[in-house]
Amino acid sequence: MAGFFLYVSNTTLKENGYLCFHEIQTVAGTPAEDQTITCSVHGRYIIYYNERRQDVVYPSYYSQYAYNELCEVEVYVIPRLVIQMKPGYDFSILSGEGINLQCTVSNPESLIDVNDGNLIIRKDGSLLAGIGIV
Repeated sequence: MAGFFLYVSNTTLKENGYLCFHEIQTVAGTPAEDQTITCSVHGRYIIYYNERRQDVVYPSYYSQYAYNELCEVEVYVIPRLVIQMKPGYDFSILSGEGINLQCTVSNPESLIDVNDGNLIIRKDGSLLAGIGIV
């Protein structure tokens, strides 16, 4: 497990992903069996990668071969925001015009930005500073 990488990606290629964690072991011994790694990014794949390249000299306490048994991986997600718009027909507007929509929100307490988890609007309708919803 020493030296492993953890990526989150929308493809099966780690090179297209976001590096969430790299275990850099600096002393002999093994990393903790139970680890909690927080990575607040969105993606379809979690890639666990334990690199062993022939052209790299690894510390003596690194195993020569990458061998791991992952017993359990827990993934926690923020539910996506679901907005139902009424009327449900085409509401195309010209540039610069405004539109008033009635919305039913899946999270009755607040609207959360699914990209970064930040609160956008509260149940009482108050907005956070810098948010421009018209």
